Amino acid sequence: MNLSLSPPGNAVAATRWLAAGSLLALIVLCLAWELVLAPLRPGGSWLALKALPLCIPLAGILKNRMYTYRWVSLVVWLYFIEGVVRAWADKPPGNYLALLQVLLCVALFTACAMHGLGGEIQGCLAPQSDDERARIEAAGISIGRKLTLTDLAAGDDHFFAATGITQGDFLRGVRYTATGAITHSLVTRSRSGTWRTIEAHHRWDKLSRISAVEY
Repeated sequence: MNLSLSPPGNAVAATRWLAAGSLLALIVLCLAWELVLAPLRPGGSWLALKALPLCIPLAGILKNRMYTYRWVSLVVWLYFIEGVVRAWADKPPGNYLALLQVLLCVALFTACAMHGLGGEIQGCLAPQSDDERARIEAAGISIGRKLTLTDLAAGDDHFFAATGITQGDFLRGVRYTATGAITHSLVTRSRSGTWRTIEAHHRWDKLSRISAVEY
C-alpha cells in the first residue's frame, strides 16, 4: 500500500477561507450596523439578531462540510435582498453599510459556488480486520484521516469503469429483455489513453446457475 498523503488543493482551500472570511465579516457588519453605526433606533435595534442565523453555519464552513456550503448559498440571498432594499431606502451612512452587505453576500455566494465546483472525491480507510489495520499502520497512514483524490489515486496508471443504470447522454441505461438485460459500460485507462465501450447481454437462465442472487 503506497499512498502519498497531500493537503487539500489550493483552490478548494482558498474558497473555504474566502467563505469563512466573508461570513465572519457579514456577522460583524450586522452587529455593528444595528447596534452602533446606524441603528434604526438610538441605542441599538432588535435587527441585530439577524446575525444569529449566520453564526450557525460557521463551524460547517470551517470543517469543510459541503452540505453547509449548499444551504448557505441559498440563505445568503435573504441578506442580499435586505442590503439592496436598504441601500435604496436608507440615508447615509446606513445605505453605505447596506452596499457593503451586498458585496459581502456576493463574495460569500461566489465562494460557496466555487467551492462546489472545486469539489473532489474524498474517503477514509475503514479496516475490517486486525490484519488490515496492521497493514495500514505499517504504511504510515492514520486511520480515519480524510483522503483526497490524489491520495486515493496516486500514480499515473489508473483504470476507470462505469455502467449506466438510467438513460443518460454519457451511457445508456439498463434495458430489459424477455430473457435478461442489456447494459452499457465504459472502461478507460489513463496511461494509454484507451477507452472502451462495452455492450453486455445478460441471460437470467445462465446467471441463475452460477450466482447466489435470484434472477
